[in-house]
Amino acid sequence: MHSSTRAVLTRSLTSAAIILTVLAGLLRFTIGAHAQATDPKSVFDGFHAAVNAHDVDAALAFFADDGVVQFPNQPPPNVFRGKTEIRAWLQGDADQHIQVKTEQVKVAGDTMTWIAKVDVDDVRPLGITIEGPAEAVIQGGKIKSFTFTLSDATLAKLQAAPAQPPALPRTGALPDLTWMLVLAGLGIFSVGLAFRYRGHW
Repeated sequence: MHSSTRAVLTRSLTSAAIILTVLAGLLRFTIGAHAQATDPKSVFDGFHAAVNAHDVDAALAFFADDGVVQFPNQPPPNVFRGKTEIRAWLQGDADQHIQVKTEQVKVAGDTMTWIAKVDVDDVRPLGITIEGPAEAVIQGGKIKSFTFTLSDATLAKLQAAPAQPPALPRTGALPDLTWMLVLAGLGIFSVGLAFRYRGHW
């Protein structure tokens, strides 16, 4: 009887140890998943992936409800506030088949900075890649603010570009340079960058 009791007790302790091990593993998984979903770099990577996939809903989900996107050295509209306006910006990027590359990515607390290189339909025929520094503030897994500034070199290229290059797809013409600059502002992410966002961003 004593041996039987000891065997039952051993099995109970073993089962309890297994349960505790499983629970500890689940807890670590939950914490890890939460950190992955909310840390700035993960949000940054997810946002840019969505922008480059032209998935407007997925990209928009990374923004806070009161998020702000701005392009300081570009003509109006150069500020987008709240999800309705930000959706319009992202949709414009998607319609332009935006593609964003990021370089020199740095994280300092909840602030990220990087160099964005953006390609969009309206300047692809000119061989121009839109470039400039970008910054995003990411809190609680959401983008609170996103800023993209055209580099001086990009501005010079856009200003020097011909207003109506020949043989452009579909229309055969390019919008005037002012509209080009607006579209350039819409082109990041972006995400990315654009934030552009693009970005983009």
